[in-house]
Formats: sequence, structure tokens, C-alpha cells
Amino acid sequence: SKENDSNAEKDIAGCVFKITPPPIHIQFTNPQTGVFLGAFKEKDGLLTFEGNVDEAGDMFVKLICETFAQRIEHLMNR
Repeated sequence: SKENDSNAEKDIAGCVFKITPPPIHIQFTNPQTGVFLGAFKEKDGLLTFEGNVDEAGDMFVKLICETFAQRIEHLMNR
């Protein structure tokens, strides 16, 4: 099952978001076009970013908002 996989891949916010076990590799891909948007990669203990920071950043913010929608909404209503 997906829960037992060592890789997590989700289609969220119109973007495929994939995380692999260490070393860290977080990749953003447009699921409709298959176009690579960006990736965080760990090498020699350093985390770097490669790609289009604007597009990947937009997808990352959407991912966080969708993932934590109930919590964010709850905090906004306080």
C-alpha cells in the first residue's frame, strides 16, 4: 500500500509532490504536462534547490494550504 512505501507521492494543488527517504529529495512536477518545476536535493549534508522557484514555490504554498486547510481555517477564525 502507499502508506508502506518508502517514497511518498501525492497529486496536490495541481502538482505532483514526491518525497524520498534520506538523502532528502523533494520534487515538484506538473501532472498534466509532466514538466519538472523544481526540486530540493540533499547532497553532502546540504539542501539545495534547482528549478523554477516561482512555480515550485506557488505549488509548495498550495500544498501546505490544502494539507493543513482545517487547521489554518481554525486558526484564522480565532
